[in-house]
Amino acid sequence: PPATPGVHSGPASGAARGAPRLGQALYAASRTAVLGNRPVELMTRDPQGIRRWEFTPEGALVTADPDLATAWTAFHTQAELLHSATDVLTDTPQRLNGLTTSLQHANRVHTDVANALDRADEAVTNALAAEDQAKTAAAVSAQAARDAQALVERLNQGLAQARLDVTKLPPAITLSERQEAQGRRDLQTALARLTQAENTVRAERAAAAARAAGAKGAAAKGAQTGQGASSSAAPSAATAPPPAQTGARRSLRPAADVADDPRVQAVVPAITAAGDTIRQASARIAADRAALRMAQQIVRIGPARVQQAQGDHERAVADARRDADAVVRRGEYLRVARLRQARAQGHVKRAQAKIGRRKKGLADAVAAQQQAAADHTSATAALPDLSTAVQDAAPTPVQ
Repeated sequence: PPATPGVHSGPASGAARGAPRLGQALYAASRTAVLGNRPVELMTRDPQGIRRWEFTPEGALVTADPDLATAWTAFHTQAELLHSATDVLTDTPQRLNGLTTSLQHANRVHTDVANALDRADEAVTNALAAEDQAKTAAAVSAQAARDAQALVERLNQGLAQARLDVTKLPPAITLSERQEAQGRRDLQTALARLTQAENTVRAERAAAAARAAGAKGAAAKGAQTGQGASSSAAPSAATAPPPAQTGARRSLRPAADVADDPRVQAVVPAITAAGDTIRQASARIAADRAALRMAQQIVRIGPARVQQAQGDHERAVADARRDADAVVRRGEYLRVARLRQARAQGHVKRAQAKIGRRKKGLADAVAAQQQAAADHTSATAALPDLSTAVQDAAPTPVQ
């Protein structure tokens, strides 16, 4: 009765025969407790007697037996799964019909707004192409104006530099020629010193060789006895090679026979320095003379070229201004076309979002149906064994 704090069910003999039917009765009692939010007591009868099953308002089985608690938890989980899957499978066909109808309507709306967007896109494409053409022409003319201005600046700078070079290069060439001449004089002086040092070393070495030969001949004469006057004469000393002529053309390197003498080596750095001076001065003279010829040519023809370039620059600037005005006009046409396109895109976006929601609803419903079918199959297969486990751990009969 509604006034009672709980629900009491009498002995369920026929419904509780066999483990599966016992499980159905217990789950029905558990669901009754949950739906009524009150405790439920179920009495079942089997060959051993009447057994009491108590459930809390939350549908939990009241028991202190751990085996029964474990068996009931496993059974109740699969029973809940089966119950939920059955509800989903029952409701899904009607839900799918409603979602399909709504998707069809959304597709028709999307077709209409998409056609409107196509027309707006075409208008934007035409306006954009016209603007691109105007921008291309403006970019070309603007670059031509910049190039013309840059040419005028380069010609003016080149003419000014050429005039400066015509003034500065002749004194520089004269200075380099003097440095080259001084280098040649220094080179001749160093070569003369080298020749003198070589001659000195050769003379000293020849004198030393003569002295050594004379001493050797005197010793040999004392050892000879009974020799004739002609045979007792001492051998003549080796004569030194003739000295080299100072100032004559010669190699820049020391002679091989005296190159190892320090006095000869001491002259070599001066020869090297003079040669470097000559080479560097000669290179500067050649470069400066070429630059001077070029500068003189620019000074002759530069003013006329500058005047012509200035006229070309003025015409290029006028063309660039005309093309820039055309870009402004085309840009306004494009702005209006894009405004209309944006409105059409908003309509399409909203229509697409609606289609997406409808498709997601359909996909979710199908996925839920498939999952429910799988759950229904697995739970149906598992419940008989789980019901048996609950029956095996049933409470002790009250009588």
